[in-house]
Amino acid sequence: MKLFLLSAVLLVSIRSAAADSILQFSVIYGSDFKTGSNLDPNNGYSSQTIVIGNTGTAAFHVSDLLFTASLGSTTTPVNPIIAADNVSSALILAPGQAYGYINNGFGALLTLAYVQSIFPTIDSLTIDPNNRLTMDFSNPSGSGVSFQNTQTFVNYALSIGGATAEWTMEWEMGVPNLRPGLTSGTLGHVVSNAVTCNETRPCPYAGSVPECSTLLLLGTGLLGVSLRILAKSSSG
Repeated sequence: MKLFLLSAVLLVSIRSAAADSILQFSVIYGSDFKTGSNLDPNNGYSSQTIVIGNTGTAAFHVSDLLFTASLGSTTTPVNPIIAADNVSSALILAPGQAYGYINNGFGALLTLAYVQSIFPTIDSLTIDPNNRLTMDFSNPSGSGVSFQNTQTFVNYALSIGGATAEWTMEWEMGVPNLRPGLTSGTLGHVVSNAVTCNETRPCPYAGSVPECSTLLLLGTGLLGVSLRILAKSSSG
């Protein structure tokens, strides 16, 4: 009987440890954006996009990500309109996958090799220029003023299931030393906090822990071995 109890305890320990998954993601974003053009009230709009990578062990739906923005500080004559656009993509981002788009002239082409240079655990990349996480910045229509030689800092947050990544982006409009139509800037990156999910705290995507059935079969095998050994010991 002692052998059976020991095996049962071992089975519970193995299943509990293996059932835990880590929800964590990474982001590549524009940390600053400079344009030589003044944003006027008629067509004063700009946007930047981001790339998100699954650097944890739990899968999640891209559409479940909550993207928000808040104004930090600005030197514009009137407050700009800022927004963070979420996506409706049905893509399930598995561990090691990245998704998104970079729509600017930052001197870095969006390739798997580039993403891996920042986050080595990423092994695949889906580029979607049409359905992407977007940071929007605009001069309110009818403001009557142009954004010339202005600086604006916007705080962004991306979250899912308790995992959150935060960063600040600087928007510079009508930069004096840039010819109108030219843009420049740099890319930054950030990693979210890690959240442990399991049977008591489920992952956002129910299919994120496929090992459970495998472990159940393993546990059944261990239990069978224990019973056979116990029977042999009793008969002997």
